[in-house]
Amino acid sequence: MRFLPFLLVLTLLLGGCSWFGGDDSEPPAELVEFEKSLRVYEDWYTDTGAGSGKYFIKLQPYYENEVVYTVDVEGKVEAVSIEKGKTLWVQRLKENVSGGISGGEGILVFGTESGEVVALDQEKGEELWRTPVSSEVMAVAPVTLGIVVVRTNDGNLFGLNADSGSQRWQAGRKTPALSLRGVSTPLVTQGIVFSGFDNGKLVALSQFEGMAAWESSVAVPRGRSELERMVDIDGVFTARDGIIYVATYQGKLAAISGRNGRVIWSRDMSSFMGLTVDGNILYLSDEYSNLWAVDRNTGATLWKQPALRLRSITAPAVLDRYVVVADYQGYLHWMDKYEGHFVARVRADDDGVVSDPLVVNNRLIILGKSGELTSWKLDQ
Repeated sequence: MRFLPFLLVLTLLLGGCSWFGGDDSEPPAELVEFEKSLRVYEDWYTDTGAGSGKYFIKLQPYYENEVVYTVDVEGKVEAVSIEKGKTLWVQRLKENVSGGISGGEGILVFGTESGEVVALDQEKGEELWRTPVSSEVMAVAPVTLGIVVVRTNDGNLFGLNADSGSQRWQAGRKTPALSLRGVSTPLVTQGIVFSGFDNGKLVALSQFEGMAAWESSVAVPRGRSELERMVDIDGVFTARDGIIYVATYQGKLAAISGRNGRVIWSRDMSSFMGLTVDGNILYLSDEYSNLWAVDRNTGATLWKQPALRLRSITAPAVLDRYVVVADYQGYLHWMDKYEGHFVARVRADDDGVVSDPLVVNNRLIILGKSGELTSWKLDQ
C-alpha cells in the first residue's frame, strides 16, 4: 500500500468533508500581510530527485560533517556540500523509500516500503548491507554506539548492528485499530532509546538489549469511537537536561523525567507534527497549524500564532532570534521567537514542504516535496 495522499490525511484528521455530499470543510487560512523587518535570502539550491512526490511522507535530510544527505521516494540518495550546495555523490537504488535518511559512524541508513533497512557507505554511497524487518520502515534514528534503531509501521522497534545489519533485539507495542499515518523518530541518547507509540505511551529501552526501563502514559485514549480514541505520538520530540518533551494527537503536551518516566507537568494539547526547545521556551505546531510558545519549565503559554491555521505547517525550527515553519504551499514563515509576530516570508518550493526545517551552521536547510534542496540565510 503506497502512502496516503496529503488531502486524504487532512480529511481523516479534521473530519470536515462529507464523502458523498461535497466538501464543506474549513479552508486553510489566507496569508496575512505584514510589515517585513527581516531579509532572508536563498544561499543555494539543488535538485535532489523526486522528493516525496505526491505522498505525505517526511524524508527528513540528514546532516553530518559539512554534508547534507537526502533520499527520495524512488531511492535516489545524494550527498550535498553544506557551503556551496555542490553534489558530492549520487546513488540510485530504485527503491520505494518510506523512512530515513539517517546516519552516523560512517554509514547512512534508510528504510523501504517492502520492510528493508538499507545501509550505505557515507563517503562513497556504496551499499553495505540490507536487513529485512517486520513491516514497512517508517523512521530511522541516528546511529550511535554501533547500533541502528528503526521503527516499523506495525509498532515494532529494531536494534541492528551498524557494521553488519544483523539484528540485536526487537521490541514494540500493539498498534490500535486506527492510527495516524506516520510515526515519531526514536530519540537515542546515552544508551537509552526513547520511543513514542500509537497508544499514547512513551517508552524508554536499553539501546543494547531493547529491554524496557520504564513506560509512561502521555495520553490515555478516550471516547466511544476509534477515531476519538486516537492518541498517537507521531511528531518530533526532544530531550533537554534529562527531561523529555513530547506531544500526542488528541492528548497532551508533557514534560517527562528521562530517568524514571514521571510526568513533571502536562497540559491538554493535540499535535502530530512536533516541537522544538530553545532555551527555556518550547515551540509547538498543533494539529490545526497554530504555533505555540510555551514555558518549558511549567507548560504555561507565552504566545500563540493562529494566522497559519490549517496550512499544514511543519514542526518549528529556531535560527538566531526567529522561529520558522514551512507550509503546504512551500512558504517559510519567520516569526520573532519572543513575541510571535511575523518578520519575513519566502517561498522555498511551489509543491510544498513536508519535511521539518533543518538548522545547520547559521543557515536553514529546506527539502521541498519536489526534491528541491535549498539553503537560506539571514541578511544581518
